[in-house]
Amino acid sequence: MQGSVVVVTAAKMIVLGCTGILAYLAYRAYCRTGSPSLRTLVVGLAFVAFGSLLGGALYQFGPFGFDVSVGVESAFTAFGFVIVIYSLYVGNASDGFTP
Repeated sequence: MQGSVVVVTAAKMIVLGCTGILAYLAYRAYCRTGSPSLRTLVVGLAFVAFGSLLGGALYQFGPFGFDVSVGVESAFTAFGFVIVIYSLYVGNASDGFTP
C-alpha cells in the first residue's frame, strides 16, 4: 500500500505543476487578449490544480484517509475539465465555428 501512495503522490505533484503552468500561461494570454473563453479556461485549470493540492493536503494534514482524499481530488479534476471543455466549446461557438 505504501508504494502506491508514493506513486500517486508523485503523479499528483506532476499534475499540480503542469496545470499550474498551463493556468499561468492561459492567464497571460487572457491578459493580452481579454478573451472570455481564455478566462474560463484559466478557471477550469485552476480547479484542476487546486483539486490536486487539496487532495494532497487532506491526506497529509487532515483527518481523512487516502480514499477520501483521492475522491475529493478526482471530483475537483472532473469539474475543472468540464469547465475547460465548456470554455473551448463557447469560444468556438461564439466564433461561428461548426464542427
